[in-house]
Amino acid sequence: MHGLGFVRTKSGTITTFDAPGAGTGYSQGTYPLNINTAGQIEGYYVDASGVSHGFLRAVSGSMSTFDAPGGGQGITPIGMNAAQTITGGYTDSNGALHGFVRTSNGTITSFDAPGAGTNILVASLVALFKGPPTEGTGGISINTAGTIAGIYADPSVVYHGFVRAAAGTITPFSIPAAGTGTLEGTLASGINTAGKVTGTYLDASSVLHGFILTPSTTTLTSSPNPSTFGQTVTFTAVVTSKGGAPADGETVSFMQGSTLLGTGMLSGGTATFATSTLPVGKDSITAVYGNDSSLLGSTSKVVKQVVKAAK
Repeated sequence: MHGLGFVRTKSGTITTFDAPGAGTGYSQGTYPLNINTAGQIEGYYVDASGVSHGFLRAVSGSMSTFDAPGGGQGITPIGMNAAQTITGGYTDSNGALHGFVRTSNGTITSFDAPGAGTNILVASLVALFKGPPTEGTGGISINTAGTIAGIYADPSVVYHGFVRAAAGTITPFSIPAAGTGTLEGTLASGINTAGKVTGTYLDASSVLHGFILTPSTTTLTSSPNPSTFGQTVTFTAVVTSKGGAPADGETVSFMQGSTLLGTGMLSGGTATFATSTLPVGKDSITAVYGNDSSLLGSTSKVVKQVVKAAK
């Protein structure tokens, strides 16, 4: 048995097709996965050697193919938007799984979610089962803005979701009620034009549940700015969303680069943190809100806190 692609018009006409180079053996062939508003179709095909390749089929029926960057061992495109930007996952020459985004001009950029596992043996299982990554990163869905929602698995083979902005910033997330055992966790599968993310999480009993997350925005201010060394500076973070403010009692982390300065508890969407130990100079501070069961996490723009030497 091998895969054969087809497209069905709204009038009911069905046209079948095969990608050039598709194998005809068991589990080989052509596997369309997505069609955009223009009628372009993307997917992957498996050749006679069992290696997967990507394809893009134009409305006219002409097809272009593409492969994993750097001589990888196979690529699986999954999501595509109206601009023909495609996302998915590929296995590199060492057997590790990575996410990718391919623009309409054919440029492929790879990416990895922070915390994704890289165990070669475990990651290689993806090639056998074509399922969620057992270790590594995979893009699943992409919206009109080029924002990607996807899945990564950590070294303990626990799933987490992520959102990747078009500029490349990756925000990981996990549903609080998701299990933390092997093959449990959060799997993001869809993102719409408003940036809302949906998917599935497996609880500690491996029971499946759905979720939807609404994007949030975190803004950060400081006072006074500039300040003098040893003077107390108060940072104020405000978290908002179209779904309202987060629940009171949730936490915002205040970061100096990758260093945690401290945390603040939200009340009415606002959290504060005060410190008098900032070093002299221009300190780059951000506020990070982690997701909850209904809101997607967000990071503020950098605030440059100017600290002057004491006289």
